[in-house]
Amino acid sequence: MPGKRKIAHLTDSLRSKFRDCFKTKGAMGTTHAGVSAGSVASSEGSRHRPVTFAHIGAGKCGSSAIQTHFSKHPEMNYLAGGILTYGALTSQGLLCGSAIRKKLNHSISGYVSSASNAQITKWNQKTYKKNIGQMARCPNDLFLSCEGWLSLFRTQSGIDRIMPLLSGGGRREVRLAAFVRPPVKRINSAWWQWGAWENGANFDTWLESAIRACNWSSAFRNIPEGVNLVVRPVIGDVVHQMADITACEIPSVSSLDSNKSSSAEFLSLFGSSGILVRQIRR
Repeated sequence: MPGKRKIAHLTDSLRSKFRDCFKTKGAMGTTHAGVSAGSVASSEGSRHRPVTFAHIGAGKCGSSAIQTHFSKHPEMNYLAGGILTYGALTSQGLLCGSAIRKKLNHSISGYVSSASNAQITKWNQKTYKKNIGQMARCPNDLFLSCEGWLSLFRTQSGIDRIMPLLSGGGRREVRLAAFVRPPVKRINSAWWQWGAWENGANFDTWLESAIRACNWSSAFRNIPEGVNLVVRPVIGDVVHQMADITACEIPSVSSLDSNKSSSAEFLSLFGSSGILVRQIRR
């Protein structure tokens, strides 16, 4: 087993290897349309269209905690007055309010998420147009969440698929929020939660895929003009951060118990053993 100095050297080499993959144009947290990277909630008197706040990921960045809280509390109060309603785009159409609570009662995961990229891609035109129509007719400000949506912004076809849904065919203002983690920490955590337990998993193949998944800038550069984007690092409580981004009342922490990753102590134990570092070095 390598010593601490050797592990530190290998970790620094790993960071250096990845550094060029994750360079972005401009600082994380900048937004389009001149909106600051803090709260993106709008003044009730300054707009005419309802807003869609869409949490688009990234994966392993607190998405389940956010979805758990909003599923249990599908109506959040704006600090300035008014309501933000939690919704979900599904194969049955747009769910919100009491429909979210009903679906939550039958959810094994303990939360309700909007349809994944793969599910949306498989929708027929009738289902797709039904969701767009329901979004267009909904008068409420809506909060939607799916951790995989970030990858849709890597390609124009993905953007053309997701934006009509979020905007209700152009009738809603769209505001996006994403959380990211340092690539090395994210990859290490993902390996021990998923990759290490896959039967017959090829580490080198898995690693290349994990590196691509952490290339946040390829998606952020493609956010359409006029769409507000807030990007924050995962530091502390992401549910409270999301409440701050949407300018909602700060939630309680009682619901933050869904799909927790392995503890920091557990991951630190494996990280310090050099197991992942040795495999990356091969």
